[in-house]
Amino acid sequence: MQEQAVFTQKTEPVPPTGRFAPSPSGRLHLGNLACSLLAWLSAKSRGGRIVLRIEDLDAERCPRKYADQLEEDLGWLGLFWDEGGSKGGPHEPYYQSECSGIYTESYKKLEAMGFVYPCFCSRSQLHAASAPHTSDGNVIYPGTCRGLTAEEIAEKRKKKAPEPLRSQGFRGLARKEGFEPSRVV
Repeated sequence: MQEQAVFTQKTEPVPPTGRFAPSPSGRLHLGNLACSLLAWLSAKSRGGRIVLRIEDLDAERCPRKYADQLEEDLGWLGLFWDEGGSKGGPHEPYYQSECSGIYTESYKKLEAMGFVYPCFCSRSQLHAASAPHTSDGNVIYPGTCRGLTAEEIAEKRKKKAPEPLRSQGFRGLARKEGFEPSRVV
């Protein structure tokens, strides 16, 4: 749940906004129910609002029918939300699958500013590089492809399509001259 620590000029606290953001890959399960209930209780007990955001980026695993079923289950339980999901609201889109245009535009801005690069590492190479850290579930990218020249990238593309594009992270972004976060999104 996100809490807003913003105050008006009269120093009156702004009620918190709770958020529930499930990946609807099937029927509502106890974990999602617990998260939804905790976010709902926390926000509503302090006069706040609840936003339902649907994490449906994996279209194969998260068809719309599961999101609809999840909304129906939450409603049956009395866990109604103030905005989001099929209800909509002033800050659309609430379905992440409807944000691809926003993501593409932001990516293109980052690419034009030189903040992303192609990575040709296989999953096994990445996991091997992160071996000391695998116990905590985190894969740490060692930056193998970060410094490739245009010629090296072209040569690697002949042999293999690139894996995901990687960003330099906020530390890398901060080092770029003229970087202004407000220009990206």
